[in-house]
Amino acid sequence: MLMNISAFDIKERYNKLARKDTIFSYLGSLTHHELNHVLKSIELLLTNNYSSKGLKKKLFNLLIEITQNLFNYLNNPRLEDRNAVFVFMTESDNTYKIITGNYLLNSEVAGIKTRIEMINSLNNEELRELYRSILDIGIVSTAGGAGLGLVDLARKSGRKLSYRFEEVDDKFSFFTLEVTFTND
Repeated sequence: MLMNISAFDIKERYNKLARKDTIFSYLGSLTHHELNHVLKSIELLLTNNYSSKGLKKKLFNLLIEITQNLFNYLNNPRLEDRNAVFVFMTESDNTYKIITGNYLLNSEVAGIKTRIEMINSLNNEELRELYRSILDIGIVSTAGGAGLGLVDLARKSGRKLSYRFEEVDDKFSFFTLEVTFTND
């Protein structure tokens, strides 16, 4: 679906996703300073609201991974002024969701979609093996990292990754990623 950039509004999308079970949300650019602020806010939220060290650790690790992935990706100068992102965390009946949204280049959509579908096709043992092989080989992703981010999110959550791409114009799309896990 092709949208006019003026018709696509990240703030509108952010407001549509906000709901009563939202326990953390952020909308804005993600500079190094803002990343530190977001991570400190997350840490404070988890410290003040969750007594289970295991749950706090899992939530914090997932949120760190996902926000650092966003930060690393946004360092791409080809994104021009499309540096706004959102991050949500929701909780309902011991199920937690982390939802992110960011712009990306249309030329990267197919590669990211293929990577997510490949990751989603793997079981937990296969994800561990892929993770180890990426560490051993040192594959570099388009964002300049080792390409571990999506694999690590699937591994740590124990669930399939949900995603959506919306073409905004002839150069950019909007990417929404949802990571879900249950605290058993």
